Amino acid sequence: MSNVTLENILEQHNIPAVYWAELKALVFNGVRPRVVLIQRLHNTPNYMRAFTAILDELSKGVKHKFPPSMRKAS
Repeated sequence: MSNVTLENILEQHNIPAVYWAELKALVFNGVRPRVVLIQRLHNTPNYMRAFTAILDELSKGVKHKFPPSMRKAS
């Protein structure tokens, strides 16, 4: 995933710019986000949709969805 693609996802889901650096660190470097952001990613609808979109983008080109245990049935 490119930086531009990630930024487009974050803009599309109205994620405040204050969280962008932390999300980029998660996506590109595997850095665990702060508890506040983790809670938002799991409990706030627009953050959940953004996280799903990020996972979908990361899953392109592979046989399985990443990570399968976190995906909810639609």
